[in-house]
Amino acid sequence: MRVGILALLWPVPATARAQSLSPSEPPRASLHQAITELSVLSARTGIAQALATSSDSQVVVLWDGAPIVRGIVAAKRLVLAQRDYALLQVELLPQLVEVADDGQFGVSWGVLVARDGSLPTAPLRVGRYIGAWKRVGAEWRVVAFAPLGAVFPSATIVPVDLPSIPFSIEPRATSFARADSLFAALAGKQGAPAAFASFVALDGMTFHADGIAVGPLNVRARMDLVGAGRSQWEWKPVIASGAADGSLGYTVGEATIRGKRPDGSASIAYSKYLTIWRRQSDGSARFLFDGGNARPPVSR
Repeated sequence: MRVGILALLWPVPATARAQSLSPSEPPRASLHQAITELSVLSARTGIAQALATSSDSQVVVLWDGAPIVRGIVAAKRLVLAQRDYALLQVELLPQLVEVADDGQFGVSWGVLVARDGSLPTAPLRVGRYIGAWKRVGAEWRVVAFAPLGAVFPSATIVPVDLPSIPFSIEPRATSFARADSLFAALAGKQGAPAAFASFVALDGMTFHADGIAVGPLNVRARMDLVGAGRSQWEWKPVIASGAADGSLGYTVGEATIRGKRPDGSASIAYSKYLTIWRRQSDGSARFLFDGGNARPPVSR
């Protein structure tokens, strides 16, 4: 969904022991291992330092309540500004890992568990994450990351001096940006439930507070159930990238959802999203998973 969501999932396995990457290791296994290493580092040093250590220089981060930030300097400054939880211990437990045909780009979604290291008795906070990675030699580097759900314990602080790296649609991902724009246009014409059902892959999914909807029929049924069709959804991609072979990629964008409250008054929600796309056998693009969280009303 392109608004913030709470994610409580089934029990998840304990984090595996981190190991060194090997250039000869199968790409999917090595990416899974890299996510485990990021998780171990985050639990030890905090999410800000872990991202700074493991991310590409132009990483895109979607932090709940903040604008889209791009670049490791901006991402670290944003996370460190959250003084109540800059050193929050965050663990990533991947549930799905997918790698492009060329083995150089990969994506994942999974469970995100946060704990306050300064308060051992504090309850765990459980959400989800969506991430994208690129492989540089034997290393996987984070290129896009979105924590989802009520994971963090206080309101977001947005620094006034966040550095900005221009948004861009990379040529390798134009087909995914085009699909995202067509997706948005269909939502404007036929409503969000019909649009999501048309653009989700057969094994694609959307995340909800009480579980996951998989495939077009279930995705549409779930969105109809929560009344998504009664709201006006608008969005546009501002960043797109992916594998050099065009088999797998992502879009990042800003969304606005207009509706009505139970008392009849108008409501408006501002969000941002990270959508993972896969090229289908017929050459079309369909999304594998999509998630988002809140942003300020005014874009950067």
